[in-house]
Amino acid sequence: MFISVLPGLNNRVSRRGGRTKRVSQKSDVRMWREAGKLAASGDFEGWQAIERELRSKGFLRAKLLLDNDRVRDKLDDLCKSAQEKRADADRA
Repeated sequence: MFISVLPGLNNRVSRRGGRTKRVSQKSDVRMWREAGKLAASGDFEGWQAIERELRSKGFLRAKLLLDNDRVRDKLDDLCKSAQEKRADADRA
């Protein structure tokens, strides 16, 4: 769902090489998936709240990886959509 914006941001991944790079990339992919889940949950107002939650879960690169207007806009849109769906379900 959210992972589709990841390829455009791969340039930001550290180029340290070797095992460290692979571990970092795997962690980044896990973070993107978690960010998408958090946004889709409807429990968060926007990207800033998601960034705080990710950092509290140990994703230390969250601030760096979310430092992109396209990513922030996408997270905000996902959050808003999820909250609207939740509100509609509550009314039904």
